[in-house]
Amino acid sequence: MGSKRTRKTYSIDFKREIVNRIESGQITQSAAAREYKVSPAAIGQWRAKLAEGALVEKPSKRERELEKELEKYKIRMAELQMENDFLKKAEELIQRKRKLESAVITEANLNQYKKGSK
Repeated sequence: MGSKRTRKTYSIDFKREIVNRIESGQITQSAAAREYKVSPAAIGQWRAKLAEGALVEKPSKRERELEKELEKYKIRMAELQMENDFLKKAEELIQRKRKLESAVITEANLNQYKKGSK
């Protein structure tokens, strides 16, 4: 049975600190690699990523799941808002129709007024 190699992970702050020390001339890339026991190639990748603005924290799996869930809730909320707006407009139409029917005496509402006069 062979032993599994575990991959070292370094924080974004640690990577930035090393790259900043190299960029400011405080230390060379090879000296930083020796001091921090990090591959010079890895430090080179960190420098390239920092230069292109790609050396940023990635969201965790839980954060990505929460983002997906939030997106679902936003969609559902928009659907409910549209449904609510539709129902409000329908209620307004019903109220307007009731006002129109009661404002003018028609054959349909004539009986309503006859009952009140007896």
